[in-house]
Amino acid sequence: QQAGGLRVEVSGLNAYFRALGGVNRGVVTDLQRSNGASVRLIANDKSRRFHFEGGFTRSLFGSPSDSSLNQGANVTPLPSLTRNAHYLESSYEVLRNYSLTMTKKANLSIAFREENVAPLFRSLGAATQADKVQYEFSVNGSINEITAQFSYSNFHDNLRRIPSILRSLTDITHIGLAAPAGALLNRTESSPWLPRLAYSFDRAHALGVAIPVNGGFALDPSAAPNLVGVNQSFSADWQVKKFTWGYNVNRSFQDNRQKGRERADLGVLVNTGRLGVAATSKLNFNLDLSAESSANRESGRLDRMYRIGPGVMWQLSRQMGLTLNLANTIAGDMAKTSRGRNASFDASWTYRFERSREGLGKVTGQFFIRYANQYSRFLDRLLITDTLRKNQTLTANLGITFF
Repeated sequence: QQAGGLRVEVSGLNAYFRALGGVNRGVVTDLQRSNGASVRLIANDKSRRFHFEGGFTRSLFGSPSDSSLNQGANVTPLPSLTRNAHYLESSYEVLRNYSLTMTKKANLSIAFREENVAPLFRSLGAATQADKVQYEFSVNGSINEITAQFSYSNFHDNLRRIPSILRSLTDITHIGLAAPAGALLNRTESSPWLPRLAYSFDRAHALGVAIPVNGGFALDPSAAPNLVGVNQSFSADWQVKKFTWGYNVNRSFQDNRQKGRERADLGVLVNTGRLGVAATSKLNFNLDLSAESSANRESGRLDRMYRIGPGVMWQLSRQMGLTLNLANTIAGDMAKTSRGRNASFDASWTYRFERSREGLGKVTGQFFIRYANQYSRFLDRLLITDTLRKNQTLTANLGITFF
């Protein structure tokens, strides 16, 4: 697509799916036919700041009656249906390398996308979900290394508002920020002791708009979905010479707004730390630490989990490598009604080889052997269960490639 150009694509489809059975097919198929036509439009301006793309299709789908499947029964044939679908998306760069100062440049772009697929739309030429409308709006901006994103999307189905079918709405909002700490402090010289920071916020709301008629929801109103989920994450990462370390905190909260289940909420807080040391160019050490707490407001239960996981990567030679990993997890609730422990250790040795022989060409391969030892124990004082599991595995694999 050239700058400042307009492109139009037109296509047609005539397809059918034959009802062929076989001993190796696990489904019962019937004859399906599909006819359709589509048009696609792509356009952009000379500066390539503005871009537009849209498409429209009309499809006729039918499944003729199959006597071999009916087996003499009085079966109502499915009517052939003609349905439409379309999409469009556009974007525009409001700012492109705009000079705020001598050293700061700004970029800003906006985008919009819309997709509409009619109820009972189907085509053998494409796999898509029918009966939906989806919108998405996004903004992306940056000032040098400082970046920010915002997006909002909305989805809903049951376009014909059929009373006996649940109509659901879903709203999703995302905000993301990332920047070196030095850039936020307006420092011209970078320092390895200042971390790179990142923050994200996500909110999703899934809602059943109306109670379907004769759908069983009147007997149990809590079956109609109404859930709000919020997830926030913050991270900081450092790299000083051979050392890298970082910290991440993640908090999520599920707000249940179903009738009769308003207190069925769940909050989770996870703190994670990581450390890496490049002792030499061939030897690396790493350590992961995490602490997680989960609170269920409906039951009043508070669970905690702690994990430690050291590891070693050692490149013994150009062909050989050794990897060692150890992990230990302890979990339980504050009321001490249950507790559990999981421990695992695995070691793998890898050897890669490459040979060139006349007549055989190039031969490459890899051989590895892996040992794993897993241990887990879980105790539940309410259910009066005490489960102990131990497992050891030894795996060897050889792969060779001729070319």
